[in-house]
Amino acid sequence: MKTLLFVAFAALAASAHADSNENAVKKVAYVEVAQTIERDAHGNTALMAAAAYGETDIVRTMIARGADVNARGRIGNTALIYAVQEGNTEIAEMLVAAGANPDACNDYGNTARTLAEGYGQREIVKVFDTTPVKSSPNLLAAIF
Repeated sequence: MKTLLFVAFAALAASAHADSNENAVKKVAYVEVAQTIERDAHGNTALMAAAAYGETDIVRTMIARGADVNARGRIGNTALIYAVQEGNTEIAEMLVAAGANPDACNDYGNTARTLAEGYGQREIVKVFDTTPVKSSPNLLAAIF
């Protein structure tokens, strides 16, 4: 079922991005279902899939509903890493503003920051350097 959800999401993302009411209803319905499913068969979250497919509205809605912006998938990738891999500055900015860590390493030692620098994505690197990051009480407690 979890994999089916992500296949359905891929089909939705690949469909024409018409701003029709029907398409908007489908996206809202997807977000409702995605909130009930923690991870797909590969350990990725719906937020990661939305970031990978460039679904800005879905990413925005999922962040507003409390999706974990620092969740790691099977190989340690985060939604922010997927946004960087797709070169999506707007999604990267939303994720960082919501507290996504651009310096979180995946299992291969890559971070969203190093990937953005390596891909020459200056606008995304600028986002990492200029967007205030929300602090996490849990992170601060872990440090001290």
